[in-house]
Amino acid sequence: MLGSETSNAFILMRFIRIEDQTPVEELQAAVKIYAASEEPGLDLVPGGDKPLQGYPPRDMGYWELLHEVLQEEDTAERDRFMMYIAHTLGIERGKPFEPTEAQQAALMAGLVSGEAAAKTLVFNERLEGVLRKDGWRYILSGALPDAFEHTQRVRDFDMLDPRSRFTYEAITSSPRMGHPVVGKGQSYAGRFEDTDNDRLVGDGQYVMRFASPPPAELFWSVVVYDVESRTLIVNETQNATVGSRATPDLQTNDDGSVDIYVGPTPPPGKESNWVQSVPGRGWFPYVRMYGPGEDWFNEDAYALPQIEKTDW
Repeated sequence: MLGSETSNAFILMRFIRIEDQTPVEELQAAVKIYAASEEPGLDLVPGGDKPLQGYPPRDMGYWELLHEVLQEEDTAERDRFMMYIAHTLGIERGKPFEPTEAQQAALMAGLVSGEAAAKTLVFNERLEGVLRKDGWRYILSGALPDAFEHTQRVRDFDMLDPRSRFTYEAITSSPRMGHPVVGKGQSYAGRFEDTDNDRLVGDGQYVMRFASPPPAELFWSVVVYDVESRTLIVNETQNATVGSRATPDLQTNDDGSVDIYVGPTPPPGKESNWVQSVPGRGWFPYVRMYGPGEDWFNEDAYALPQIEKTDW
């Protein structure tokens, strides 16, 4: 039985079929979500063509939403000082949200500086134990991981920057994302600059040459995300992924290496290994390993590639 510490909750399920296991459609049909007082059921709406806004409102609607949520939620012990600050800005349980002009000015300034701080935590990583030797960053794992199996508390402090960063970057996590082990769970790594230390832009052409496929016992993929929304890139091809399962016609070089390309147009003859970028928008990749192999946990045994500017 699962419990929730909050009044509001959501359930995120990822269905992945491996070899001869139960088809995903059968698993989905067996899921029922309902209140205890209701008849079992589930209204499943396919989301393949539904847009997703992966960022919060950037106006007073953000604070209105926060006020609404706080009317329904008890304050966690770790957040009591935060609630005092919210109180001084007109956000308080049981009272209408009617901020003064001075409070509105402070709240709007806080939106800008708050998101800037979150972006800095995401795109200018400085946390202990997160940067790999190959320059890629552990998204959730590492010596000081962003997510722990049951808590974000260590002996003398609660995690703050990692909590802010991962909420902004990817919203949520799971135990085996924070603590993968050989053959189980998921390991993610990300990178935000090319070999010239420039940010990755949708107008450019880039290649990542993997000396060998990422070590994964189930499957691996390289997924391209949009910087502004931190969701899968939205492009004309409606594809953001190249990988061992996602790309049936994946091309491998004679020496066993794999080239993955990102750019606004495909490299001739390499279309299967290409993700289309969007001019005028920034992007970044995640390398995702499901059932990470033993070599992944030894940075001297396996290195991820650099992201090189190129021209095709």
